[in-house]
Formats: sequence, C-alpha cells, structure tokens
Amino acid sequence: MKDVTLILGESTRGLFASNSTDIVFEDAEIDRFTRLGVWFMGVTRGLINRITVDESLSAHANGVSVYNDSTDIIIANSKITKTNHGLTFEDSQNILFYRNIIDGT
Repeated sequence: MKDVTLILGESTRGLFASNSTDIVFEDAEIDRFTRLGVWFMGVTRGLINRITVDESLSAHANGVSVYNDSTDIIIANSKITKTNHGLTFEDSQNILFYRNIIDGT
C-alpha cells in the first residue's frame, strides 16, 4: 500500500496486516484514529517506511504496533506524534527501527 492518506474518526484503525508475508506500507499519512495507526500481527518480512501517524483519539491507541510472531520487520523514516503509546512490540523478532521520530507520546 503506497501514497495513502487516512483521516479517521471514532472507532477506527489505520493500516493493518495479519498473518501475511512481504507487506509494504509506504508513503502514508494516518490522522485522528482511535484504535491503531499501523499494526502488524504475524507478519513476515514487513516494511513500514515514510509513514506519518498523528493524533490518537483514545487512551489505548498505539501509533505503530508489531505483535504476535512478526519477524524481519523494518520501521524506517517515519514520524509518530501525539499518541499515548508511540511504538509497541510484543512476541516478535528481528525488528530494525531507524531514522524515525517519536514525539509527544
């Protein structure tokens, strides 16, 4: 998925991939969400690149989350702002995180 702008509202999630391989989320903007900005669950070889995640509207909303046996994930050149939990990882491995900005979390 590339060149996407999502301006969301109540009870919403941004970009989500589950039990998938070779996933690319690139050049996307996600604003005003309540659940998750970007979420990988069980992804193998995933790329999150040049993503802007801004303004979660819920106490439990995460900017970027990588969960449930995701492996070989790259999160790069992205900006996560105004979220309660900018970045969360759980039960995953081989995650490369570089050249990102997390602010106001």
